[in-house]
Amino acid sequence: GVLTVIFSNYFYIKMPVFLKDLTDTLTAEGNGSIEILGLSIYMDKSDPISIALKILMVYMGLIILKSIFLFFTRQTIIKVSRLIEFDIKNEIYNHYQGLSMAFYRRNNTGDLMNRVTEDVSRVRMYLGPAIMYTINTVVLFIMIVGFMFSVNARLALYSLLPLPLLAI
Repeated sequence: GVLTVIFSNYFYIKMPVFLKDLTDTLTAEGNGSIEILGLSIYMDKSDPISIALKILMVYMGLIILKSIFLFFTRQTIIKVSRLIEFDIKNEIYNHYQGLSMAFYRRNNTGDLMNRVTEDVSRVRMYLGPAIMYTINTVVLFIMIVGFMFSVNARLALYSLLPLPLLAI
């Protein structure tokens, strides 16, 4: 799940990088090419339809790659959290089977059922989506900050300076 989060965010970051490289290439003198994902794409400025199709193809490819990895992220992490929820419910059920009748006289059936359904559901929400979104946010933050410093360290530093104040 963590690897699919990293790949999904990688392709997400490649989209604005592609637009930056595209803008630099199209505003420069003469024709040029753009390097993306190990592919070199030649941009002939005399053929705007070809340029538009290449932009569309590359951008759609990046969106599809990002979406595939995002799908696998959700499938792996959320599916595992549902399997954990299933196991916890089975453990609680087996534990309830071994309890005495006196226990059931002292406790309301509704309270016991609530523990099995609501409480275990909250555990699943913590193990699945909460962890997935936390990992996604941390990975995306690290990747974006790294990219910002690779483009212009001084500007990145100025941009990140107010971040602690914003967090407070």
